[in-house]
Amino acid sequence: MSQERRWLITGVSSGLGRALAEYVLARGDTVIGTLRKPEQAVEFARRAPGRSIALRLDVTDDAAISSRVPEAVDAAGGLDILVNNAGYTLIGAVEETSPAEVWQIMATNFGGPVRLTQVVLPCFRRQGRGHVVNVSSVAGTVGFPWSAMYSASKSAVAAWSDALAAEVSGFGVKVTCLEPGGFRTNFAGSSLRSVERPLPEYADPVTAVKQRYAAAADTMPNDPDRAAAVIAHIVDMAEPPTRVALGEDAHTYLTNALRSRIAEYARHRDISVDTSFAPTAVPSS
Repeated sequence: MSQERRWLITGVSSGLGRALAEYVLARGDTVIGTLRKPEQAVEFARRAPGRSIALRLDVTDDAAISSRVPEAVDAAGGLDILVNNAGYTLIGAVEETSPAEVWQIMATNFGGPVRLTQVVLPCFRRQGRGHVVNVSSVAGTVGFPWSAMYSASKSAVAAWSDALAAEVSGFGVKVTCLEPGGFRTNFAGSSLRSVERPLPEYADPVTAVKQRYAAAADTMPNDPDRAAAVIAHIVDMAEPPTRVALGEDAHTYLTNALRSRIAEYARHRDISVDTSFAPTAVPSS
C-alpha cells in the first residue's frame, strides 16, 4: 500500500478526471478537485468528507488560480501531485475558426496547465518533491484534421512537458505527460464544441467527423477506471516516465505517426541537410 498522497486534479466532474479522483480517494488519498458548477462541487465534497475538497475554478481565470489554489492546498495540508486534466475539443476547419475560439482553447488546454503548474511549483521545490501529470493526447502528435486547434493545444502541452521536466528535475520534481487514445468519457458530449461560424465549403467533412464522434462515444476501446489505476501506479514509481502512451490504440497511433515522420525526414534529407555556412577558405602562406 502506497503512502497517502494529496492530489490536485482539474476537471473531476466527469471522464478521466473523475475516474482518477474516485480511484485515489478509495485508497485513502486526499483530492482537491476543480469543477465549474455549484452542484458538482457539492456532490464532490460529499464523496469523502475531509478528503474530497471541491474547488470551483475556471482554469483560464488567472486571479482565481493565484488566490484559490494556495488556499485549497493549505486546506489539504499540502500537495504531492498536480494533474492537469481539464480541457475540451473544438471541431471545425482551420479557416472557419475565429481568433477568439483559437485563443480560448489554447487558454484552457494549455494556458491553464501552465498557470496551475507555476502556482504549485514553489511548494514542490520547497519540499524537494512533487509530480506534475499533464494530460495531452495522441492528437498532439498525429494532428487530426477538423480538430486542428485541439491538436495544437495538446501538442503544446506535450512539448512544454518535456521542457518542464528538464527544468525541475534538479529540485526532485517529476513530470509525466499522458498521451491517451480513445476513452469512453464525455469527450463527444459536454467536452466537444463546434466553431460558431461554419463555412459551407467544409460542411460535409466536418459533419462527417461529428457523426463519427457521436457514433464512437459509447464504443471507445479504453476504460477510464483502468486508466486511473495506471496513472496512480505511475505516480507511485520512483522513476516515472516523462511520456506515456495510454491505451493500445495510443501506442499504435503514436508509433505509426513517429515512424512516418522519421521516414519523411529521411526521404528529403538530401535536399534539406546542407544549410550550414560554407567552410572558410584557409589562405595560402
